[in-house]
Parts: sequence; structure tokens; C-alpha cells
Amino acid sequence: MSSTSSSTSFKKCQKDYLAERDQARHVPSGTLVSLLLEHDEEFDTFGVKNSHIIRRALNNLFIKDNLSNDSRFMVYFFCSLMRNYQRMKTAVHQLPEEFSKTTWFTEVSKFIDNRIVAYPINENLMKSVACIHISSANPPMALYCIMLARADKGYLYEDLMGEVVTAQIHLEETVQEEQKEAMKELWENQITTSRRDDSETSFRSVKAEDGSSRGVFDQRIYETQKNDQYPLLTPDFAVYQVKDDGSGGPYSKDDLEKYLLLWKEHKTGLKTEIQGHKKRVREATASVQIPSQLPSTTGMDTNE
Repeated sequence: MSSTSSSTSFKKCQKDYLAERDQARHVPSGTLVSLLLEHDEEFDTFGVKNSHIIRRALNNLFIKDNLSNDSRFMVYFFCSLMRNYQRMKTAVHQLPEEFSKTTWFTEVSKFIDNRIVAYPINENLMKSVACIHISSANPPMALYCIMLARADKGYLYEDLMGEVVTAQIHLEETVQEEQKEAMKELWENQITTSRRDDSETSFRSVKAEDGSSRGVFDQRIYETQKNDQYPLLTPDFAVYQVKDDGSGGPYSKDDLEKYLLLWKEHKTGLKTEIQGHKKRVREATASVQIPSQLPSTTGMDTNE
């Protein structure tokens, strides 16, 4: 294309654009511009979903529904132990009767029904959060729940590496690489299907040569996850500190092994204490002598 024809095309493009702009009437008013500038921080992460945004949205839902502390904890507990929404919901209602009698059970059941959805594609952070996002929105809490449930049941370092949320913990580089390999194994060889859309997750399923479905690991999303660098929590909800400056991480393999042992010893000790208390209560109850027959009131003057 000659310089003359290029110049002509350029001028025509600008002329057409300016004519269309005037006809389209999409120039904002001063009032609208002022509103946008006044709240421009709202658009720093507009349309973006990360762990911090989802966690704040979940906290807002807790506040809207006036959930108690125990209810909030149990939402995290259930969704951390089972990230599949339908399986989690079914398991909640199969718990022993003692759970359904608690003050928090009805609140949590209602929250699960009304505020938690199965897939990120159905998520509306003003009204709901996807089940798989609840644990990844708060990895320290998710792992706290997992430790509380499983620390004394043969839970090993390899199990910790296999937790999806461990990617978001502040790990030493060699441990992070080990965890990434565990995630590749999980998503490419164990998980076969996904209902999550590609804009929300690093994993999607594809057809293998044998016709079966398998997952696809996305390095880009994993990099985002590992950049979170959350700390771990001790049984008393303090940051698990391993450095002189009091920071939580980066954690080495040895740090994580000690963390698992800390939780195992804590849970074992707590169980022993609870069992001892129950035994003392049973013994105290048994020592109270209950008369086999109450005194008869026949012939007694009740007016005395």
C-alpha cells in the first residue's frame, strides 16, 4: 500500500469514527464521571476473583445471615473436608443425631441450602459462594479444620502435599515444587471431570487417547495460587511461626512434619482430657444414691 493510499485510509477511518461517536451518544456526563472517580478503587479488581475477594464476600454473607461463631466455623469445616457440594450436603444430614440437636446445625444447614452453590459458574458473590471456593478463600482455616478432623488418624506429610489449598501456603521452593507435582498427579490422573468453566479454574477435562476424560493442569493459575503465601495456624489459632521474625513461613518439609506432630499431640491430648472428664462425670453420677422407693405421703397432714 502506498503512503498516499495509507494516509487516505487513515483519514477516512478517523472521520467515520468521529461521525459514529457523535451519533452513538455514549459520551459520559460529568455526574457519571464524578461517580466513577469517587469510587475508582472498586474497579481495581473489577470482575476478578481471588481468595481475598471471595473470603470477604463470604464474611459479608455470614454477617447478612447473622451466623454465630460456631456456625461460621462449621461452614468452613464441612466445605474443607469435602469440596464437592452435593457430597458435602448429603454427609451433613447423615451425621449422628447429636449434631442435629446443636444450636448451630439449623443455621448451617440453611446457609448451605441458600448461600452455597456447586460450581463457580453459578456463583454470585453478592448472594452465594461456590463450595470449592470456601476452602481456597481461607487456606489457613481449611487446613485447621482438616487437622482437627484427621491429625491423629495417620495423616502424613504426603497427605498435606495432596491438599489443594496447600498450594496457597507459604512454602519453601523445594516443597512448593513437590506440592505442584502432587497437584499435577491429582488433576491429570485422578480427577476425570469438571463442571467448572475455564475462566474460574486452572483445571479442565479433556478426552484422552483411550476415550476417557482427564484433567489438565494450568501452570498460570497455579502460579497465582502459590503467590498467596498464607501462614499455617496452630491449635490455638496463632500463626505457626518458624522464623526469628515471627513470620509464618516459608515452611520447609521439616517445619511441616513438626506441624503435623504438633496437631497430632494436641488432638490426642484433648481427646484424653475429654474422655477423662466424661469418666469422672459417670463416676460422680453413679455415686449418687437414688432411693428405690420414695416415702409415702399417705396420712400426712399437708397443712402443717
